[in-house]
Amino acid sequence: MCDEISCGAGEPRTPIFVPDDKRRLFLKGLASLPLAAVLADPRLVQAAADRLPMATITRPGGTVNGALAIPAKTPAPAVLLIHEWWGLNDHIKAMAAEFASAGFLA
Repeated sequence: MCDEISCGAGEPRTPIFVPDDKRRLFLKGLASLPLAAVLADPRLVQAAADRLPMATITRPGGTVNGALAIPAKTPAPAVLLIHEWWGLNDHIKAMAAEFASAGFLA
């Protein structure tokens, strides 16, 4: 039981069993840390974003702009990234570049 000082102090704790498939999933999550490191440094984000060409689609109501990340090997599966309401920024472009390095058209 928890109180304002501690949780479970003095109570014996049983070991936590983690199945192998959960451990593998955790290690796969650790593999995504390079992306987290890139997104944490604005200089790395800008460098990744500057590599992407911009794509423009013209339609009757106007034009739509976006960034296009093409993987080294095509044809490739595609991922559509939708940015936040404030617009396309270097962070979402860096994520697209990371997807392209993983083999996706983004």
